[in-house]
Amino acid sequence: GNALHAEFSPTVFPLIECGSGIGDVITLGCLAAGFTPSSLTFTWNKKGVALTDFIQYPPIQKDSSYTGVSQISVRRKEWNAEDIIQLVTCQLPTQLRVLVSSDDENEVSFSCFAKDFSPKAFEIKWLKNEVELPAQQHTETFTSERKLDNGTTLYSAASFLSVNLNDLPHSTRITCEFQTKGCGNEVKNTTYTHSSCDVEVTIEGPAMKDILLKKEGTIICKVYINNPSVQSLHWENEKGEELEALEKTANGKLWTISHVVTYDEWSKGLVRYCVVGHTNFYEPLKERYERKAGAPTQRPSVFMLPPVEHTKTNTVTLTCFVKDFFPQEVYVSWLVDDEAAASTYKVSTTNPVKDNGSYSVYGQITVDIDEWKNDNLVYNCAVYHESVVNNTKAIVRSIGHRSFDKTNMVNLNMNIPETCKAH
Repeated sequence: GNALHAEFSPTVFPLIECGSGIGDVITLGCLAAGFTPSSLTFTWNKKGVALTDFIQYPPIQKDSSYTGVSQISVRRKEWNAEDIIQLVTCQLPTQLRVLVSSDDENEVSFSCFAKDFSPKAFEIKWLKNEVELPAQQHTETFTSERKLDNGTTLYSAASFLSVNLNDLPHSTRITCEFQTKGCGNEVKNTTYTHSSCDVEVTIEGPAMKDILLKKEGTIICKVYINNPSVQSLHWENEKGEELEALEKTANGKLWTISHVVTYDEWSKGLVRYCVVGHTNFYEPLKERYERKAGAPTQRPSVFMLPPVEHTKTNTVTLTCFVKDFFPQEVYVSWLVDDEAAASTYKVSTTNPVKDNGSYSVYGQITVDIDEWKNDNLVYNCAVYHESVVNNTKAIVRSIGHRSFDKTNMVNLNMNIPETCKAH
């Protein structure tokens, strides 16, 4: 059966430095706890003007919900002048779905439903094969709003699009893209791929670990057969020449065929076709895979963020922030004492986020707090990218308990120190 997932909005706690403090700068913070899914964005405003010089740490999962932290530094004289610093938590829709219907034999209707987002201002775009469609082709409307016990108001909306059937050849991708206004560049999207019904073809590109480290990877073509029967399946290059297949399998309605590409082929740009012959096709169906090249690469900047300590689970999360790189393909790995992190460690990397023509990701590893306190252990974040793989191989940043400045540790323990309690 299908798993059921509950969605919860965050409970938000303001944070401020304890005591009188010294210096010209004071740090303000915000802790958002108990939300799911993880798509939550913080924005800071002063008198209605967006403040951009703040830090947002990647959300940390605890059981079935997430906790997020953001902090900003302001001048003490501005704080003492009672300038209002406002924090807004931006939540992308917990659900974004596209439904398709066709009451007219010449037209296909698409409906995109966005559920539970905040704040109210939003924008929905429709794209056809990654190209934005004119705004006059679709309409938007609010469907509902609801207020939670913690005071948060969540909104839901819908957008409707109509496309002529003749403009939807096989494998046309129709994407609904949602963005909450005033919340940076965070977007959420969902894509429908139009099928000619007899077969559905998808191609998986090579794993970045294989391409960037082993200098070769595998592309896999998956053919879902809805209407028998498939007569042939093979790979071709852009010249129409049949290529050698690494492996071909048939398991009921799913056929797969794989093909090896080298790093040199991949980095210079290549085109491959998965070719399906079917009894109902006058000509074989060709599904295109393309890795574009040509644009100048941009070397990533890599930073090790302050560790985040989880007192309830006795763990510490280390975060590697990789930013300003192009193209978007990147691989982040972790080493513990110069050895690849074992499978017992919890390791993850976010999907690339695009901003002003370049990309950024966060890589994380979670370790036991007792292990973290071992002064003899060093943790390395190694970043592999096309811009460095041919010379320095990887960009490495290191961190360890012995060398780390403990004053920068972010502690998610909610116990309030005595000096901060109201009297």
